[in-house]
Amino acid sequence: MKKVVIIGAGPTGLAAAYELVKRHEGEVEVVVVERNEHVGGWLRTSEEEMLSEQGPRAFRSAGAGGYTLQLVCEMGLEDELIPAEGSAAKRFVYVDGGMHQVTLWWIVKEIGLRKLFREFMNWIPQPADPFTETVSDFFARHFGDSMRAVCQCIVSGVFAGDASRLSIADSFPPIFQMQQACGSLIWAGIKSLFGLYMTPSPIPITKQVAALQKKPLYNFKRGMRMLPAGLHNAIKDKVTIRRDMLVVGLGVHPTSVKLVTGEVIECDHVISTISPYYLSPMLSRLQGAPEVCDLQRVLASIPHADLTLVNVMGNTDSIQIPKNLRGFGFLVHDGDILGATMDSCTFPQQYDGVLYKGKQAVAITVMMGGETKTKAWTKKLDAPANARSALEKYAGITLDADNVIFKTTAVQNAIPQYIGGHAAKIAEVKKTLKPYNFSIAGMGTSGIGVNDCLLSGLHAVENLEAEGFFKTA
Repeated sequence: MKKVVIIGAGPTGLAAAYELVKRHEGEVEVVVVERNEHVGGWLRTSEEEMLSEQGPRAFRSAGAGGYTLQLVCEMGLEDELIPAEGSAAKRFVYVDGGMHQVTLWWIVKEIGLRKLFREFMNWIPQPADPFTETVSDFFARHFGDSMRAVCQCIVSGVFAGDASRLSIADSFPPIFQMQQACGSLIWAGIKSLFGLYMTPSPIPITKQVAALQKKPLYNFKRGMRMLPAGLHNAIKDKVTIRRDMLVVGLGVHPTSVKLVTGEVIECDHVISTISPYYLSPMLSRLQGAPEVCDLQRVLASIPHADLTLVNVMGNTDSIQIPKNLRGFGFLVHDGDILGATMDSCTFPQQYDGVLYKGKQAVAITVMMGGETKTKAWTKKLDAPANARSALEKYAGITLDADNVIFKTTAVQNAIPQYIGGHAAKIAEVKKTLKPYNFSIAGMGTSGIGVNDCLLSGLHAVENLEAEGFFKTA
């Protein structure tokens, strides 16, 4: 029987373990090593006072979301899904000193008919190297410099990053691939509308999943924690999970992982699903494989952004959200915060009947930090006061601080930043690790969302199968 050790019990590690035992039960022994007591990584939900997310607050159903929905169905959690409220389609950006709802008409006005016609005709100059072009330059090339501010808002909301540094090819591959295939982004949109261009689905889509994909955004009745909890329940009797256990080293000849207790676990393959930031020092101490040790510098060169989340919880009296801002949330260009999500507006089902001090509960999450912000904004002690002032400054949301709960989550090196050439860099790392029975997956290799991380776990198992790992079991 083969033995696989998975480092990390976040979404990627849990998905990889799930797929291993689902596809190869009886052929493989799986050990998952997790440094924290809880599983699920950043997928954390608290129900203290009222529901709040300390990490991602939803997942999209399209694209890689098809695999997430498949997992949900296989675990029997489809009845626990809740779709986003229709008003969640309302998104806002704070640019040029004002708040704007992102509508088609507003975008047309910002770009201008002349630039739209140029894009429609595909009269667009080509970059010297499309694979290193930044997100900001990509959209400015297609739609003009007026899109740089909006583009920065989007990148802040997704990556907490800097649009003038991140690569379009590495950070938003579906958009990059669509443009490469169709030339004009407008034509790509038209072709997609009529089914002439479709982003390939990462997995075959069942009728059940296709029906669920009619809604664009989901959470669960008891929060995003239900996703890792479901995976954990599915594998707990078939997989060994070593919680609260730190991996301090890796070994070759034989392949092994060394734990902080001094214990060494020998195995046939190691899948690391932890951030490159935490993996790189382990590689530097690897004995017997100097070329792998050199990868430490490669992984350490991947920048990461710090992130602070402030859950702001109260009621309809203590948190007054203007009616015109009751949607998914807003993003800020070049401001004191990255943005905020209106959690109780997006998923009101989670707050139905929930009272705080006798009134209907209201919840907002404020995002701070990121690549373009000062470190001061990530300080945990300052975060509640900063969140309060920013909500009033940008959105006109007033808080009665004496009747509001602030819950702060601050994480250093939280989100990897995909600079030009990232995919090639990761491909080289994977190629070098392969002969030593090591592979890497998860956030930091490609993608950062919940869907990307889960799909990366599936791909890690599929790669083992393609390499014939189980044929000699």
